[in-house]
Amino acid sequence: MSPQIVVDEHLNYWKVTRVIARWITAKQIGYELGHKSLTDENIRTILPQLKRRTLVTIDDHFYKREYCDKQYCLIYFDVPLIKQDEIPDLFRGLIRLSEFKTSKNRMGKVIRVSRSGGIYFFDSRTGSEKHLSWTL
Repeated sequence: MSPQIVVDEHLNYWKVTRVIARWITAKQIGYELGHKSLTDENIRTILPQLKRRTLVTIDDHFYKREYCDKQYCLIYFDVPLIKQDEIPDLFRGLIRLSEFKTSKNRMGKVIRVSRSGGIYFFDSRTGSEKHLSWTL
């Protein structure tokens, strides 16, 4: 089965991927999908092949308007690597919001999530950046 959620290889498999996989299909780059040391450009190339997939990462360089693509979603979690165990809860909170609840709603968006600063995102349909306040 093709995963709905693709987790960047830099994140801990047990702290992030396995926890998310308890409630949604998730696989990790370099372990269950692709190969280790995939470049960011290669990651963006394989996402459309997987059809309607969402990438979870802590790499801030993924938060760019030009990375919007209607075939996938990129979610950048603005948390330090040492706090990556917060990502599953942040992710679950994010997908409970109507704007991001389904993969169809997430497609075409590049999203930045932080516990303190809320949610910012670019949408391929409008090209503009939007902000949502939130509390977990």
